[in-house]
Amino acid sequence: MSEQTDWKTRAEAAERTVSVLKAKVRALYNGDQGAVQRQLDRARQREERMRARRALMQAKNAALQEHSARLEVEVAQRTRDIQIILDNVTFGFLVIDRQATVKPGYTRSCAALLGTEEIAGQVLPTILGLVPESNPWLTYMMSIDEVYEDFMPEELTLAQVPGRVVIGDRVLQLEGRTIRDDDDQVEGLLMTISDITALEAARRENQINRALLQILRQKDAFRAFLADCRVQLSTAKDAVADNKTFVRRAVHTIKGNAGSYGLSEIATQIHRIEEAPVIDTSDLDQIDEALRSFLALHREVLEIEYDELDGSAFEVTPARLSELELLVERSDTAAMRAWMAGLIRKPASLLLGPLDMFVARLAERLGKQVRFELSGAETLVDTTVAQPVLRNLSHLIRNALDHGIEPDYERGEKPPIAALRVSLAEAGGALHITVEDDGRGIDPDRIAQVAVDRGVLSAAVAADLPRAEKINLIFHDGLSSSAEATEISGRGVGMSAVRGAVLSSGGTLTVETTLGAGTRFHITLPIHAAANAA
Repeated sequence: MSEQTDWKTRAEAAERTVSVLKAKVRALYNGDQGAVQRQLDRARQREERMRARRALMQAKNAALQEHSARLEVEVAQRTRDIQIILDNVTFGFLVIDRQATVKPGYTRSCAALLGTEEIAGQVLPTILGLVPESNPWLTYMMSIDEVYEDFMPEELTLAQVPGRVVIGDRVLQLEGRTIRDDDDQVEGLLMTISDITALEAARRENQINRALLQILRQKDAFRAFLADCRVQLSTAKDAVADNKTFVRRAVHTIKGNAGSYGLSEIATQIHRIEEAPVIDTSDLDQIDEALRSFLALHREVLEIEYDELDGSAFEVTPARLSELELLVERSDTAAMRAWMAGLIRKPASLLLGPLDMFVARLAERLGKQVRFELSGAETLVDTTVAQPVLRNLSHLIRNALDHGIEPDYERGEKPPIAALRVSLAEAGGALHITVEDDGRGIDPDRIAQVAVDRGVLSAAVAADLPRAEKINLIFHDGLSSSAEATEISGRGVGMSAVRGAVLSSGGTLTVETTLGAGTRFHITLPIHAAANAA
């Protein structure tokens, strides 16, 4: 396009614009202001709407600020209320990480309960007084790690975390609960700490009262137990120098029987004595003094004098005395021997003690459901023959409860409530005693492997042992299938004590066992000492 043509185009556009403006001016001059007025009205309406929006936004902002301020006050108040509670609760709450390190933020009561202000950043088992890298300390750390691994059911792993701690003269109870993130992973362990010193004192008092009640129900049996303890302790003191195995067996048996009568504190004291590598005369004196102190403390209730106990005393009724006089007049020597043999025979219950209570307490402690049956408790037995065996019978019962009977969740198709039976009967000129359970049974190969691992015999000898001889290894002194000794069992002393008592009484002991079905111990004893001597 030429410059002249472009100029012409622009001139024509300008003329048209001027024409439009002239038309507008003429319209205004003639009074036609509608179009402009409408534009002005729309402009005013837009401005009013904008003012209304600004006013609404200002009102909303004011309301939001007021709500925020009110919310802040409420949050602050609630925070103060929660903090007041946390600062004044007697329970302690703190959170530990996977390394058992206490995280910041815990209740004020933790300082008083744990006896230190230095809590955050510290390792909990160390605060509790466990020596770093010691076995208890490592056990605690491993249990925490298992919780964080989250492989096993939570209730099982939490149960492995030690829950009872003694700090000074106070007893603390610790309970753990997992804290999980949005992905259900364990991110913390909330520990609740409570002082149960008074509660345990009340429990001990209640336990003692129950024990006293049980003793009063079987006072003659308790007197026989105490008299037997005196004899065992006296014999053990004479054997300290040259028969340490006998001493340890005697101490272990006294501990077990003390527990059957509910004398838990004495049993615990004896357990500590067993922990020592050597048991000496002073240890036996401690046991003797503990029994003596118990009787002195409860003299008004029990009316038993420790120094007056004599296990060799026998009660003779007037009728029985008349029988003896008649036999003397007749000079019937054989009949007199039979009379004497009958005199020393007493009901087995007098020597067994409260087995039902013993089983109930131990089963509860082990968390197992057990139905206990005792038959033949009134069978008359020769005390000189049966007492050494019956005093050790608690070892078989303890072994059945601790090792033989499974927890209910491991019993498969068997009834969840396990069966434990003890029976006594006189038959075929002998006294028969059986202890049987429907537990897991004894694995001969496992027992043989334990014997090999502990140097009792070589692998070659173990491989050639018949099944019965492998099973009989459970009676080997010091051999136990338990990984560690506890207050309940695990020293390999009880079973050897049973066999020793049976053999010394002239009896026999056999074991029948089936894996998954249970175990039966059968003891056969002479009726009386004369038969034993024959």
